[in-house]
Amino acid sequence: MDPILFEPLSIKGLELKNRFVRSATHEGLGTFDGRPTSLLQELYEKLAINETGLIITGSAMVEAYKNLPNIDGLPR
Repeated sequence: MDPILFEPLSIKGLELKNRFVRSATHEGLGTFDGRPTSLLQELYEKLAINETGLIITGSAMVEAYKNLPNIDGLPR
């Protein structure tokens, strides 16, 4: 593994402990109405405890969306 991955990094004033990035993904660990579950919380806790330098969340609902498009995997 490249030692530079373990070096700190600054991005526009955001200080990262290392260069490991967890990209945005859809984990499928939310409730039907878009709320996070304890399993999702546990996942992010594990990523943070294991010192992932940057975690980009994915598929996070901030308010109810009444007219969701008809796409497989989205709640109706």
